[in-house]
Amino acid sequence: IAEVFVFLLRFWGYFFINIFCPKNLDRSLFCLLLRNIRILKFSMAQKKKPFTIEKTFRSSPVILYDFLTSPSGLTQWFSDTADLNGDIYTFGWSGDEESAEVLSYEEEEYVRLRWQDEEDEKAYFEFSIKKNEITGDTVLYVTDFAYKEDIDSSIDLWESQLEDLKKCIGG
Repeated sequence: IAEVFVFLLRFWGYFFINIFCPKNLDRSLFCLLLRNIRILKFSMAQKKKPFTIEKTFRSSPVILYDFLTSPSGLTQWFSDTADLNGDIYTFGWSGDEESAEVLSYEEEEYVRLRWQDEEDEKAYFEFSIKKNEITGDTVLYVTDFAYKEDIDSSIDLWESQLEDLKKCIGG
């Protein structure tokens, strides 16, 4: 769709410049239009990239999974409000709400969700729990998707939230 849109903009831009504008018109307007079309094409075609954060907890996978999936657990570290209706979570922050659909899960191992307003069909966020047999620690992996320029701030946000989770669990 983006390719067709860009083609039409280029065609109509060229048509407008060459047919309706005086022949002595500086072509810089047309060049500016083409540059903006290339920027638009890049932003429309840009896909989110996955990233993963790892955090160690001194907690059982059962307790951690409960904090990751139950509305009462989620409201302690993730959102102000949380509700689960079927496979749809509704989260609230300062009066704003967003919903996420459960895509798949395995009790005490992982849960994968997708924001309902997510435009990138491949994007999701996932909490995955692994038990380190040597140390006995529980390791949480958070996988999420963000645009390249937003990955660092997204990691910072998750790191902050996971610290809140760690304080709730007690280690």
